[in-house]
Amino acid sequence: MVQSLETKIAIQPNLRQQEAIETLKGQVMLLAGPGTGKTFTVIRRIEKMLKDGIKPQSILCLTFSDAAATEMRQRLIKQMGAIATQVDIYTYHSFCNDIIRQYPNQFNLASGVELITDTKKIELMKETIDEVQPRVFIPPREHKYGFVNDFINHSQHLKSLRITKEEYLSNIETNPTLMPRIKELENEIYINESNGMMRNKGRYEKIEKIKDNIERAKELWEIHDKYCDKMIEHNLIDFSDMICFVLNAFEEDENFRHEVSNRYSYFLVDEYQDTNELQNEIIFNLTDANKEQYIFVVGDDDQIIYTFQGAKNDNIENFLNKYPQTKVICLEENNRSTQTILDFSYNIVNQDTLRLENNKNFSKKYNISKKLIAKNPKVTAKDRKIKRIQFGDILQEYNYIVDDIKKIINSNECPEELSEIAVICKKRAELQTFAELLKGKNIPCQIDEGKDIFNIRSSTYIYFYMKAICNHLLSKDKFYSLFLTEPFAIELEDYNKALTLIDETKNDFIEVFRTNNEWKCPEKINRFLHIYDGITEYSKANTLRNTVVELINRSGILEYFYKNPQNRIENLEGIKKIIDEATDYEKAGESKTLEEFVQYLDDCKNDEIVIKTEKVGKQNAVQLTTYHGSKGREFEYVYLPNLVAKNWENFKINNEYKYITDVVLEKEVAELKKDSELRKLLFVGITRAKYSLMLSFADVADGKAQEMTKYLSDLDNNCLDIKQFECKEDEFLKELYRSISTEARDNQKFFKDYIQNKANKVELSPSRLNDYLSCPRKFFYLKILGIDVEESNWDAANFGTIIHNLLENSAKYAMNNGEYPDMNKIKTEFENEILSPLNRFSKPEIREKYERLGNEAIDKFYPYFSAIPASRLEALEFEFNGLNIGENAINGKIDRIEVNSDGTIDLYDYKTGKAKPEKQISIGGNNENYFNQLCFYKYAYEKLTGKKVANTGLIFVEDNKTVSKELTNEDMEYIENLINETYTKIKNLQFNPTNDKNSCRYCQYKDMCKLDLI
Repeated sequence: MVQSLETKIAIQPNLRQQEAIETLKGQVMLLAGPGTGKTFTVIRRIEKMLKDGIKPQSILCLTFSDAAATEMRQRLIKQMGAIATQVDIYTYHSFCNDIIRQYPNQFNLASGVELITDTKKIELMKETIDEVQPRVFIPPREHKYGFVNDFINHSQHLKSLRITKEEYLSNIETNPTLMPRIKELENEIYINESNGMMRNKGRYEKIEKIKDNIERAKELWEIHDKYCDKMIEHNLIDFSDMICFVLNAFEEDENFRHEVSNRYSYFLVDEYQDTNELQNEIIFNLTDANKEQYIFVVGDDDQIIYTFQGAKNDNIENFLNKYPQTKVICLEENNRSTQTILDFSYNIVNQDTLRLENNKNFSKKYNISKKLIAKNPKVTAKDRKIKRIQFGDILQEYNYIVDDIKKIINSNECPEELSEIAVICKKRAELQTFAELLKGKNIPCQIDEGKDIFNIRSSTYIYFYMKAICNHLLSKDKFYSLFLTEPFAIELEDYNKALTLIDETKNDFIEVFRTNNEWKCPEKINRFLHIYDGITEYSKANTLRNTVVELINRSGILEYFYKNPQNRIENLEGIKKIIDEATDYEKAGESKTLEEFVQYLDDCKNDEIVIKTEKVGKQNAVQLTTYHGSKGREFEYVYLPNLVAKNWENFKINNEYKYITDVVLEKEVAELKKDSELRKLLFVGITRAKYSLMLSFADVADGKAQEMTKYLSDLDNNCLDIKQFECKEDEFLKELYRSISTEARDNQKFFKDYIQNKANKVELSPSRLNDYLSCPRKFFYLKILGIDVEESNWDAANFGTIIHNLLENSAKYAMNNGEYPDMNKIKTEFENEILSPLNRFSKPEIREKYERLGNEAIDKFYPYFSAIPASRLEALEFEFNGLNIGENAINGKIDRIEVNSDGTIDLYDYKTGKAKPEKQISIGGNNENYFNQLCFYKYAYEKLTGKKVANTGLIFVEDNKTVSKELTNEDMEYIENLINETYTKIKNLQFNPTNDKNSCRYCQYKDMCKLDLI
């Protein structure tokens, strides 16, 4: 597979890329500007290492985000095959998490510790606020829970500092804005009053304000301290904890640090400019403790835009100071943009005196040159001037951009995908304005983040209905809304009559409906009462999640919003998020009720804690994104509106908290730093464009004058096509009309495009393949729309996870130590897990049942399990991602891989539950799904590794039985054809329901199946 690589890759590295690929030893820094092929270079460098015989296990690659790690892993596997799966590619958090799991004795953590959810963070912080009762941070008239998210973020920041209470509070005496400033002011007052000058009111007020800030800082530590105690009490950790635990262990135990570091010989760090201080310390600890100290970092100081998340402007300089022998390689060839855009962006960012290229101490020593050269002939052929347009009014600016986008879409220059058009804004509120304008012109668009569920009709209806279920007497206002709208809409005559009766009798809607029979359309009212009573009764005996699912289905809300094309995608996402939120909330505590969940939603709404729908993948729609959200992306057409001073250099964040640990800079230095960060942000926005870029600003917004940002002044305008449009008073009403006028939208077509886009991105795993084969219609609801309304058997799932983890940890221990843990240790670990508050069961008797089953399974199975020589264990939790079958990719995870004496391989998957007869695990058998799974594993493993799989099997732990299959070449042809046929059907949108009436009887989606699909 490796030998054939040369024929796969058409693109060859340029000279600088080749230099980075071949320089494997020492410290190397790759300065990679936008569009210069940094990921391509990193992939080719790892490929070179593997070809040179470097063991994949000796390479550690750290990157900034899960998305970046996944992309790198998949691209490596695509290029190199199975050997690439053994390269360790991690985010910093996942790396530290693995270290903690692999060396449990090194960390003083309770058994079963878990990562805290956002829902649990809010719950614990509210408890913390109740106990601490902060009086300065939260004045008496302020709503105390309005600071929940702020306090969570503040606590995260304090964790990242890794300082003690004493070190933190010492800043009160040393921070020049606190006690030193009070002393200065007191001294000024003393001198003034000694000289008979009594005008010191302003100074006294400043002193009081500083004292308040000091008390606020003390309260913040108390909140942080109490919140951390609560996390420990609940056996929870967060991402910052993971990194801090590992750093503490490195610093306390040098031998441990050396052991972890020297598992590797080569370190690669992607997106180095985005690392924060803790992540940087991880890198330095690993490098310094390593025998070879071979480290390769990739970054760009001109793209440091995540300073609000802890990224440091001097990261790259600190690296060069720490490792002065570093070889610096600058990538100069850009394959994304035209030379006009590259030159203009360089002129913008080069005004930053703090950038690396402008620091003579570094630029001369390391020969740093970052002026980019356009090298993509397909793009350079479209080189054109950049538009800079000045408008009279902001309404005129927004309308012009929307009209221009529509003009492009209707022209011969329309890109193949609408996602090649982007509007990039500084503030998120602007994105929503553009979204409404684009929708009004029948132009599909996508904002780069989810939407608040309280601003979505479907999730609002569900919220109203749940409140009514909990207390209909206190929910009159909710009924007023529900009964006027589908799917509940009663006749207007009946509605008005009900209002009259409510006023006369002082009863509520429910009582009025129950006690009166003379209605114009009694069927609707009786149906509502029947469903309402049924859901109310159901909620008393069922779990929270199942109650929410039942409500969504039985009430008709899901059916209505699926059927209604208007904003269908948004409404379905809102339904999905309500279910997800109920699921997370229920997991956060024992026996959570519907009333408690509604109270939680009430609190979030009142405290302005936003619950957003999930970010969905890129759609065939105009992209609306912030500058930060645009990082790493590229577009043919880019619009940068609202480039005004108040949005940029004069922009202020309301109530931004200044930590007492912050370095206080001189005014001029602080201004230089601020300008540096903003120029970089603008640079990132500009360099997203391939060839078409429009910059714009308006002289007036909301009746107030404004001016162009200074970052666009004092530039060479030769590359700009400058235009100016005035907006006279008589034209303003026209612009206002244009902004609110709408065109009929083809919602059905947009929905079909959305579905097609989702279907094209499906990657089949064994479970997804079987889901489709079981019922294509159900697959559509669950995997395409993403609406998971199936009842979850958490008890069985919890038990299965505990047993699975137990076996995995035992096998890993054997691989590392040559022997398995003894039975007593396994039973102790099982007891800890089954009793852990994090592994909650629905009822005590259910937990006791699974405790008994688990102990019986361990007694039966573990002696057999631990008798398998550790030397036979080839791999555990073996993942295959992005393995291609023609144009389609498959993925999955194999629990256990054993190697036989003849070099062949056995693959196994753990199962809880009753063992299945071998005859039923076959084509046409009752458990054909298991047969498909085993075929899938053998097919994928052999394709990926080239090794021969002798047996595939299912290990039924509770019955101590292993069912194995010797699969044939014909079986491999069968599964390959089945996978390809399934992909074809999915991409052709073939989602007809199954004909199995027995399955339909218990299916949560059966009512939706009556509707017509796309």
